[in-house]
Amino acid sequence: MGKILEIIRDEWLFFVAVTATIISSLAFKRMPEISKGDLKILIILFNFLIIAKGLEKSGLFVKIAFYFEKGNPFLKLTLLSGILSMFVTNDIALFTVVPLTLSLSIPPEKIMLLVILETLSVNGASALTPFGNPQNIFIYYYYNLDFTTFTKLTFPFFMLSSTLILGLALLWGRKEIKITEKKCEKGLNRKKATIYGSFFIMFIGVIFHIFPIETSVIPLLFVIFKDKTILKKVDYFLLFTFLAFFGFTSNISSALKFSLSNTHKTLIYSAFISQIISNVPAALLLGKFTNLWKSLLIGVNVGGFGTLIGSLANLIAFKLFKNKFSNLTGRYLLIFHLASFFLFFVSLVFSLMII
Repeated sequence: MGKILEIIRDEWLFFVAVTATIISSLAFKRMPEISKGDLKILIILFNFLIIAKGLEKSGLFVKIAFYFEKGNPFLKLTLLSGILSMFVTNDIALFTVVPLTLSLSIPPEKIMLLVILETLSVNGASALTPFGNPQNIFIYYYYNLDFTTFTKLTFPFFMLSSTLILGLALLWGRKEIKITEKKCEKGLNRKKATIYGSFFIMFIGVIFHIFPIETSVIPLLFVIFKDKTILKKVDYFLLFTFLAFFGFTSNISSALKFSLSNTHKTLIYSAFISQIISNVPAALLLGKFTNLWKSLLIGVNVGGFGTLIGSLANLIAFKLFKNKFSNLTGRYLLIFHLASFFLFFVSLVFSLMII
């Protein structure tokens, strides 16, 4: 029973999505419909999660991170978190960098500030690319965008948020911190890193529309026949959360006939709704009611800042930190929300001015 409650607590968004889909189906007396476009997004996301998990398990990220922790880690690990998130999603970046940070031989208060910076960094930097976070993957394929158009829009937000976060890193880490030298505990599996690195390059080719979307199933075929352990590590709750929200939005859009047609209102709604239900489901929900993908894209990425719920990445980092330093959770939440809401309102006003 305790294990079940723990799963419900950790994957609450999935259970909310399933419950919402069931209730809406009963209320509107219809079965939810999943379109071919929805299935395409799920296939793309599934194969990308396989690639990201394969790269993570190869030890490549930890190997890279090990070299970033030497000296004063504030600027280096903040940068590393952001850079990783651009390529392998904000969640994977935090699962890589935060455990490394928690193992540093520095005062717990400094570790707390570092984890907060890393969390903010992945939310800002991941907005730049289509594969930086799940909501970007959804919007990129749902609106059939191209890479250049996508990044041209997100670049100003990325630059503003990253500049502010790096400024905080310089401010909070202005005093030199000595770290006890230690060897990297996890070795690099070069063969696995090469294979999944090749898959990632191929995936970028799919994003750029160089390769047909069908080629994205190659990683799945590989893990089925050669690396089944990866299949056990994929975040299936995220995939089924997407599926459930597709069903829910199908029910809602069939019953409610309205659309968001105002650029600024769409951005504001998506940013503030993200504060309540998180930015991934906000994108899935509002995507059915607007063609203003620019406002939606910027809005849900702005919405990653603010509350702890604004982005699932925020919850991941907090959980990892709380497991080791439970006595500092109150202070963590206070400092995180002060910094996060500062970034939320500054980036919101900035985005409203330039959208």
